[in-house]
Amino acid sequence: MYIIGAAIKRFGIDEKISLFKAVMVYAICVAIIWIEMIVEHGCSSTVCGGATAYCNPFVICEACSIFIVFMKLKIGSIRFINLLSSGVFTVFLLHGYFFDFLGINKMANVPMALLIIHIGVSAICIFLISVILSYIYRFVTEPFLNIVFRKWNGEVIKIQNCD
Repeated sequence: MYIIGAAIKRFGIDEKISLFKAVMVYAICVAIIWIEMIVEHGCSSTVCGGATAYCNPFVICEACSIFIVFMKLKIGSIRFINLLSSGVFTVFLLHGYFFDFLGINKMANVPMALLIIHIGVSAICIFLISVILSYIYRFVTEPFLNIVFRKWNGEVIKIQNCD
């Protein structure tokens, strides 16, 4: 996703697509994924399968359109948002490991209000834990990276072709 996001910015794709078009692409992708889920599993909402997998082109298209929407918002550099956004990649990497621990799959048969509360609290907990782990990771690795970058003295290491 980072490579796709970098390509969107580098090639100016975000400038060629309006906010309205990005939102419409997102809505169309959501509809297609829902149709995929219904076709794949009938009306069962407990199993998602490949429709919501990260390798599904429609899920990737959704992510790209959301990325473009946020680029179009022009919210600037707000310290609080920058502080919280540092943990987003950690959320992406770790969120799947929390599902068994939080019992999200067991909550499918509870009343809707309780399910919504459980999902909301779970999402907040996952995010906060991920942000904390991100800061711990940065605290542990920063001294090592500072030593490495000082040794290299800012030089770019080029890998040569050995053919």
